[in-house]
Amino acid sequence: SVRYVDAQGASITDTTGTDAFAWDVNTFASASDVGLKASNSDESPDAQAVNVDLNDDTNGVELLVFTLEAEGSDVEVKDLPITLTATGVADVDLIANTLYVTIDGEEYSETISTSSLTTATVTFDDIDFTISEGEEVEVVVTADINDQDGTFGDGDTLAASFTESNRVMADAED
Repeated sequence: SVRYVDAQGASITDTTGTDAFAWDVNTFASASDVGLKASNSDESPDAQAVNVDLNDDTNGVELLVFTLEAEGSDVEVKDLPITLTATGVADVDLIANTLYVTIDGEEYSETISTSSLTTATVTFDDIDFTISEGEEVEVVVTADINDQDGTFGDGDTLAASFTESNRVMADAED
């Protein structure tokens, strides 16, 4: 026989007389429709030309704005990956040196360090930011652009994105 406790807390003994049986187990997230929803914001900048200095970094250039919403439970965002794509250069970090995310007013930073990659993912580790159930928070992605000392030229581009694959790669817990 098999003894188990059901969802209402009742202790039940089953004496079906069979040696094998199957049951389904759901995680809290799947049973409760818990999720982290990401949406592009109307505040996200369109493609734009940025005037950069020849000798000094140009700090705080806004690249992307999106929202995160906790569904079904409070969600703690631990790690958040952002994808950067550069054109006109052989490496993302030739254009920018530091990436920032500001979540609901709280800023986090990561050094951009890539090795001959025109598309790279920068992961913000150990953010530990909790989004309350039903709450939507704004995420702003900015970068410090290197001085234009020959590492990149006019017309080279840098774009940031947070896609479905980024959302799946994010470390978020209910």
